[in-house]
Amino acid sequence: MTTSNSIIIQSLNDVLFIPLEAVHTNDSLSFVYRKNGSKQIVVLDESNENEIIVEAGLDENDKILLSIPEDAEDQKYVGLELVEVIRKKEEEKRKREEELQAEREKQNERMKMRRIPVERPEGWSEGRSEERSQDSEAGSTAREERTGS
Repeated sequence: MTTSNSIIIQSLNDVLFIPLEAVHTNDSLSFVYRKNGSKQIVVLDESNENEIIVEAGLDENDKILLSIPEDAEDQKYVGLELVEVIRKKEEEKRKREEELQAEREKQNERMKMRRIPVERPEGWSEGRSEERSQDSEAGSTAREERTGS
């Protein structure tokens, strides 16, 4: 018997998403080819293995291409005003990552401080092992005496 299961980890309402293969990049700019013959710069958000959310640059009824058109080099960029939005978003993301890294380092330091070395009394392990070996020697001696007489 086989089954197919899905685990929903997040549900997003009222977002515009497009197939990942429609998104192209040039340096740090993400864009899509529109059916009207232009390269539309887009501000992107989260993605999964198939689709990506578009925050800005496209409207719901815009027509985009999944593949690179033949006249791609001749097409002009549209939405250059979004470049600043993209830069701000990248800077915010970088700051959040730095803050998270700093917090992780603080937690690691706290964990190091909590580690208390365990000290055993002198002779703890040696004393126990000596007692065991003496017991076993005494037992073997007693057995030898019984068998000898």
